[in-house]
Amino acid sequence: MDGKVFDLIDPVYQRYCGIEGRKKWRCGVEIYSLQRPIESIGVGKILRILDEERFELTRTDDSWQTLHTANSRAVGGAGHSADIGPGARSSEVEWTLRWPEKDTWLGYNVKIKVDAA
Repeated sequence: MDGKVFDLIDPVYQRYCGIEGRKKWRCGVEIYSLQRPIESIGVGKILRILDEERFELTRTDDSWQTLHTANSRAVGGAGHSADIGPGARSSEVEWTLRWPEKDTWLGYNVKIKVDAA
């Protein structure tokens, strides 16, 4: 009736949702999966790619002049993940996935813009 959540614990709310709490707990990782695609990430953030199965990531941040390949790692019940740290001067990062156990490719390249702000 008073417009407040009845079971709100003020110190916990302030720790995670207050202005100072949001700054303190802000994460420098952006998550991408085929079920949750994103279009951009901020400079300095790490892009974490998730999939249910083990995969190989092939990526570039200079229009395929240089290739980087990484194998995913198991992350428990979430499946497998691989991280991308875009270069400081990159304006976008592009990648594709390969599932070695099936010997299949994603079939297209994914591009994510790297925003300066």
